[in-house]
Amino acid sequence: MIRRFNKGVVSERITKIYRDKMHFISKSEQRKEKRRRAERNRRKKMSRSY
Repeated sequence: MIRRFNKGVVSERITKIYRDKMHFISKSEQRKEKRRRAERNRRKKMSRSY
């Protein structure tokens, strides 16, 4: 039963949302972080394709 619960929590990213809301982050900081993550993911994809 616990395994099923944990699987649901992970799939819905509840822990990530909780961690994100623990500290206040301004909208501009959120946008900057989103851009940084997108750039990092794009670079990862490019490096994997070779």
